Amino acid sequence: MNFREQADHLLQQVLCGTPPSQAQGLSILNAHGAELTAYMANAHSLVERTFGNRIKLCSIINAKSGRCAENCAFCAQSAHFATNAPVFPLKTVAEIVSEAHRAADEGAHCFGIVTSGTSPQRGKEFAQVLEAITRIREELPIEPSASLGILDPEQAKSLADAGCVTYHHNLETARSFF
Repeated sequence: MNFREQADHLLQQVLCGTPPSQAQGLSILNAHGAELTAYMANAHSLVERTFGNRIKLCSIINAKSGRCAENCAFCAQSAHFATNAPVFPLKTVAEIVSEAHRAADEGAHCFGIVTSGTSPQRGKEFAQVLEAITRIREELPIEPSASLGILDPEQAKSLADAGCVTYHHNLETARSFF
């Protein structure tokens, strides 16, 4: 069986409800060139069959950058490593909302406010994020989301009350990696 037939066979297998085997998964991971293109085309076909031919775009703003106290070896914003990542405090509410307008104008359905650090600073900084989310919900059809680090229940409720639709945690790997 050539690679195109293998890719088509795998697509039919998945459509029948049988997940790929470990060997098939490794075959996909090791594919390149035309073989990889065949797998990608079938993956796209599977997505279209499952979800239709529609795309939802998300956009994010790096609202606060650099000097994070966490020691994530893979992250350019960690204060533990010398990088060229920009360092700046939380952007203003006006800057965040302006970027949300731009994202909505470009077709995004979701707009994520992302900050460096373990958790959002209480007081003025967190209040700015809440104000930005409130304004985005009031002014735009776009859904605000956030990724601000570890939250306590009160902060999570405040974000939801402000109109934050989704929350993303930046946990990228197992604790044993650090």
